[in-house]
Amino acid sequence: MVLCHTGSLYGAANLFHKYMDKPYKGGIRMQALPNCLEEVLEEDIYKREDKDQVNEVINRLGVEVSNTFREFYHRFAGPFWDEHVPYELLDIIDEENNIEYYTIIARQELGFPNKYLVLTE
Repeated sequence: MVLCHTGSLYGAANLFHKYMDKPYKGGIRMQALPNCLEEVLEEDIYKREDKDQVNEVINRLGVEVSNTFREFYHRFAGPFWDEHVPYELLDIIDEENNIEYYTIIARQELGFPNKYLVLTE
């Protein structure tokens, strides 16, 4: 399990955060991902259809997230994985087992603080 402190990005999200140093094309002000990752995420299967659902989940979880986190999930739908990485980055709403699902379990069963989100299984 990888956790994300909602004030910044840790764990799996560091892969994205490390390379975010230029404006992202397409009108969103999110900083760019590494070229190889950006190319993969341009595929239609990763396009987010309903940005409002992302905001609803963030509100239900009662967390403050970084602009980078919010804009990443506004633009892209997962889950995200690669055969060379031993974990998958969960989506915030898609799939039955997602960030919201595992975060609620971690809070209820393990007493995790509200400032953390679970990003992987």
